[in-house]
Amino acid sequence: MDKMPLHRKIFACAVLLSVFAVNVHSQIRSYVGIVRGQFSPEFIRKMESCREKIRGAGYISYAKAVDSYLEGGFGSGFVYAADDGTTYVLTNRHVIMEADTASIEFENSDGTSELYEGLTVAAANEDIDIVLLAFPLNGGGEERF
Repeated sequence: MDKMPLHRKIFACAVLLSVFAVNVHSQIRSYVGIVRGQFSPEFIRKMESCREKIRGAGYISYAKAVDSYLEGGFGSGFVYAADDGTTYVLTNRHVIMEADTASIEFENSDGTSELYEGLTVAAANEDIDIVLLAFPLNGGGEERF
């Protein structure tokens, strides 16, 4: 059986302890949102260029796969507020793979929705497929959530 390197064990334990600490010591948000990765315009241009080269070589189904990839995936995100008031989203790393930023959308009880964009990666671990996203700051230096 493979042993996980010490630094990965420490990171995994830190994430788990943070989640437990948040559950005990801070306000838990009572909802879950849908997280989507947001690709940079440069990344999109590069992928579109690759798609055209693939299509030009006759690989139409692979070109369509690039289109599907650029449409993006989604996954659930769990929101919580730390003791210092910082708001985070915990989700899977594969949900935002290759994205520069992320968004999260919540559905309200009245059927409307709220979208928050520009979340950035605060911490990530690909081995355990987890990422911690931070809400962006507004112009006044406070979080926008």
